Amino acid sequence: MTTSVQDAKAAVDQAEADLASGKDGVSVDRLHKLRDKWRYSALSAQGARRKAEQAQAAARLEGLAEIGAQVDQLASPETAARIAAAVRDVADACRRARALVAEYDAGVAELVAAAKDLRAEPAAPAGPRESSAYVAVDRHSVTHKRIRVAPLAGRAEEALGLALSGDAERAVAEITTGIAVKEPRRPDHVLRSGSGGLFPMDDPLNDGILSQLRTGDLVELSDYDVDRYMRGELA
Repeated sequence: MTTSVQDAKAAVDQAEADLASGKDGVSVDRLHKLRDKWRYSALSAQGARRKAEQAQAAARLEGLAEIGAQVDQLASPETAARIAAAVRDVADACRRARALVAEYDAGVAELVAAAKDLRAEPAAPAGPRESSAYVAVDRHSVTHKRIRVAPLAGRAEEALGLALSGDAERAVAEITTGIAVKEPRRPDHVLRSGSGGLFPMDDPLNDGILSQLRTGDLVELSDYDVDRYMRGELA
């Protein structure tokens, strides 16, 4: 109930109470006017509420109609066609990427096979050997000096997954065609056992190693021989 309606109702209640208590000054006309004013205020408030409800209902229907129109737009064949075209673009890009990776991996496999045919030596502790033109080969990869090439297929699939998730930077980072090989560190010591095995070690040497050096069970190589070891000239 609004303030104006409450005030009008309170005036009527007060006039009726005054009349019932025998007070003078409450005429029929005054009571009638007070009741009319209260009724008018109540009906006006009711009308205002009705208009507000109608406006709210109209706004609701208008909003729902707009949602319906947008639903129709989203469900349209044109929208589906645009998305389908984008998906086809992604599929084509994936096919191109896989074809390029397959071509790259085939090239790596050919180089591995050729290096093995030409008896490329395994890498020395310091890296590929001069006697093999600084080329070293293992089961699946070939290294030239400090650059190694290896198959990409596994990393390429991870990259495609990242790309599909929208992480382009991490996806691109997975595609490395030349892997930089870390410069090997020259060990502080290379020890030879009685059976001829060579063991690179760094300081500090523990008490057990020092004891075997004193007894002659282990022999430390000279700097000259350590250099030869690093070049792969000692076995």
